[in-house]
Amino acid sequence: MCGIAGYLGSFAPTVLGEMNRRQGHRGPDGSGEWQRGRVGLAHLRLSIIDLSANGAQPMTDPAGRVVLTFNGEIYNYRELRRRLEREGVAFRGESDTEVLLQLLAHYGTKCLPWLNGIFAFAAWFPAESRLIVARDGAGVKPLYWTKTAEGLAFASELKALCAVPGIDLSLDAEAVSSYLTLLYAPGELTPVRGIRKILPGTFHEWKDGESPRVEKFSPIHYQEEVQAFKEKDAIEACRHYLGQAVRRQLVSDVPLGGFLSGGLDSTSVAHYAVKALGAGERYPCFTLSSEGQAGLTKEGFSGDFAYATQASEWLQTPLHECLLRERELENLDWMVWQLDEPTPDLAAFAAHAVCRQAQRRGVKVLLSGAGGDDIFSGYR
Repeated sequence: MCGIAGYLGSFAPTVLGEMNRRQGHRGPDGSGEWQRGRVGLAHLRLSIIDLSANGAQPMTDPAGRVVLTFNGEIYNYRELRRRLEREGVAFRGESDTEVLLQLLAHYGTKCLPWLNGIFAFAAWFPAESRLIVARDGAGVKPLYWTKTAEGLAFASELKALCAVPGIDLSLDAEAVSSYLTLLYAPGELTPVRGIRKILPGTFHEWKDGESPRVEKFSPIHYQEEVQAFKEKDAIEACRHYLGQAVRRQLVSDVPLGGFLSGGLDSTSVAHYAVKALGAGERYPCFTLSSEGQAGLTKEGFSGDFAYATQASEWLQTPLHECLLRERELENLDWMVWQLDEPTPDLAAFAAHAVCRQAQRRGVKVLLSGAGGDDIFSGYR
């Protein structure tokens, strides 16, 4: 989880640093700012791939064609890198950020459908005086933007944009109504009238003094026709693509592990991770302890600990119990500040407890089954 922020306009130079400060928890491993005239880009780094200075951002290609600030992962970056190398492109480091930088330098926005990953980024093209701000097709990585009298600004978190002077910070009644009825705010809506979301699978082209031009893009495989499968073929395809997705997300230069509830989604992810790594001990798992689930059980949740234990024994993975104390459920103000937007799900407290335990044990990346409930027809 890195963080990005920036602007195009006549903002005070101090605004960029203040935006970075407000979302500083996103980048414990480093930060950087790049400002030239009316353009500013900032980055907060959580180092996962290429821990050296070659992965630092904002990043500029040797020819000075593009300046990039990037949050996310490009899972097929190695294939894309080989393609660029065949065309004579030389690389300084090993990061997926540099691969995206060179793709943008050579192909512009034409390369966006080629990206298999989750991302939010902003790229400044000096020769064309334009800023491209983009978000992945599934909308996994957050990205907010605003327009004021001074210009346009963006950030990974809503709270960071609240540092920009001149924003209408009044409540958006339509968004509030959506939270109370749908339990989320669809589309561009946020609780703040003056701040919008960049929609998944879109990029904004910003030019000084002009309104943003918004264009959709989608990965190439999103365009394939839906076909009827025989059950056997569907099962084999599911196994193939789920295994491929997990293998790609195991690319890391830091220790990683996984959430494990014992449910179908996290257990499936853990199965393919162990299979790819070759040994269960290389994939430490984390779950709420039976004691830690007491507070959630009172709120109508049933415990997962017995299922997680059974799955861990079957997979032969280490299982670390994470205690969620009931008093932590009272720490609502802090959680609201972290989440930016309202959520009806108390699982945020559980996820925080698990992540905190993983961090204490030196594990920097956790794979989860988030979203699997929908694909595999429900949780229970």
